[in-house]
Amino acid sequence: MPSRSFIVIALSVLVLGYIGLNFLVKWMYPKQLFPFPESSYQSLPGLTFVETDLGNQIAFIYLPNPSSGGPLLFYFHGNGEDIGMNEERFQWFIDQGYSVLALDYPSYGQSTGKPTASSIREATHAVWNYARDQLGADAGSTVLWGRSLGGAPATWLAAEDRFGGLVLESTFRSVFAVANLPFPLFLAEPFPTENLISEVISPVYLFHGRRDRIIPYSHSEKLAAAAGENASLVLFEEGTHNDLRFVGGKEMENALQSLKESIQTQNAESP
Repeated sequence: MPSRSFIVIALSVLVLGYIGLNFLVKWMYPKQLFPFPESSYQSLPGLTFVETDLGNQIAFIYLPNPSSGGPLLFYFHGNGEDIGMNEERFQWFIDQGYSVLALDYPSYGQSTGKPTASSIREATHAVWNYARDQLGADAGSTVLWGRSLGGAPATWLAAEDRFGGLVLESTFRSVFAVANLPFPLFLAEPFPTENLISEVISPVYLFHGRRDRIIPYSHSEKLAAAAGENASLVLFEEGTHNDLRFVGGKEMENALQSLKESIQTQNAESP
């Protein structure tokens, strides 16, 4: 039988190892979570800046639809990219009858600051407040679309109000779930999307590729289960992480049209 001193030493090593692992993860996950490139642009059509409460200058664009009366789509891009890399996607949204609002997170594109969960939420709030106060945006006439990392701030904002819809493309249920750790950490989850999505009262569409090797499609399955009856989940057999618009563009367009028609119907019925 092991001696008492051996048991004490073994337990101490386990405890210290666990604490050390927590600090290691705390140091590493921001570096792994936010690998942002150099800005792909100097200027863009509709480019504007707004300051957050943290003092960061956040770059965003607003592209009104040429046809008046269309709803707004607030887009949250994925990692390793910025709004300058998404001009073709923005045109796709416009072709579906939407105006487009999209931001760059702190340190992405022309935005300043350090990317963290809290600074991204601050940036989201700052841009959305500007859209409401300066552009006349309304939550009920706005669809939030988050791709990959962007699904986290999109869901966080969707949980605050009744938006016209929430679309999640290849997104994760939580940061630590992506890490696939065998036991929980005492660190606070930076993006608790799975918990927040249960508070979303808007229609939710989730799209994911079964061949996604970056974020497994099981994340969207669990998000859909947490969202409940509000959610519609579409899995693409041939889809990977970055090609869903080309693999499943028609299904996505159908979702956009359904959300647009629902918004227009509600607006027509409002006094």
